[in-house]
Amino acid sequence: MSSPVKDSIEEITYEMNYGYEDRFHWDGALWVQAAEGVVPPNAVVAGYEGEVTYIGRAKYCGGIVPGRVIPSKQACFVFYDGLESPLRDYQVLCGHRGEFVRKDHDRYKDRLLRAGVTKRGKPLYLGLVHIGLKSIVGYVDLSKDRCYIGMNGYEKRYTDYYVPVKPWNEEITYEMYYGYEDRFHWDGALWVQAAEGVVPPNAVVAGYEGEVTYIGRTKYHGAIVPGRVIPSKQACFVVYDGVERSRRDYQVLCGNPGEFVPKDYDRFKERLLRAGVTKRGDPLYLGLVRLGLISIVGCVDLSTDRCYIGLDGFEKSYTDYDVYVSNEVTTAPPLALSGKSSP
Repeated sequence: MSSPVKDSIEEITYEMNYGYEDRFHWDGALWVQAAEGVVPPNAVVAGYEGEVTYIGRAKYCGGIVPGRVIPSKQACFVFYDGLESPLRDYQVLCGHRGEFVRKDHDRYKDRLLRAGVTKRGKPLYLGLVHIGLKSIVGYVDLSKDRCYIGMNGYEKRYTDYYVPVKPWNEEITYEMYYGYEDRFHWDGALWVQAAEGVVPPNAVVAGYEGEVTYIGRTKYHGAIVPGRVIPSKQACFVVYDGVERSRRDYQVLCGNPGEFVPKDYDRFKERLLRAGVTKRGDPLYLGLVRLGLISIVGCVDLSTDRCYIGLDGFEKSYTDYDVYVSNEVTTAPPLALSGKSSP
């Protein structure tokens, strides 16, 4: 851990990561991490198959394969080696202002949008095939001039297809989004969207429960609740209404130069890091309880001066705990300790 006190205030910088290497964000496109049928704001519509689908991509067999997200089926469907595969963890193209046009590679070659890569390093592009009342997105291999889509579980190939292209002579801008509203990125913290036990680079360690856990948070019943990600259990665990809950879709705190210290609000009040919010709008903070050889992260409600953690499936509250503080001054609101009941 770094020193709890710095002689001067420094600007905090973070490495941006969505679960795929930055070099695969070709052409300035914004691919937002999601899972389990979640569709972020500003997602680009892919086509229609009895419901609207969205442009997605997923890692598969060493490649990154473009496809489409079908919300009702809670997956991104991609096609590889002749078969259609549903993947629960994927990325969604967001904020892109291009359009699908009939293929004309000589005319549009400078405006094509790269969306994936084969395991051999060959770029893959997006394609759209119209079949009756349906329009299905797949991937295009320019070396073969074919669009590959999935239909009834199998891969189909078409030579008549559409490709998405970027606008003419226009600087493309995107709205950054991690799956939670920007106003919940308090105090300059970077919360990276993840799912199914995935831990992004630079994730902040939470504690130890037979394995290292990581600081996470998740949306639950109108609140954003801090907790911990346990990779082997493929979920973020939080406590709410007296019970421990597990969520497959969550955010992970990344790159934050802070640490857990014994609670001392008079000393650390300007360095507390807000990590969540109750459904009534009250801020929640990060706490750590040490129990023998294990240390468990939970949420702190300053109005009760307690840290709430999950233990054996139930909520436990403690008055003796450590609190997470940033090594920089934050903009945390004034503290107001009282005897109010648990949120």
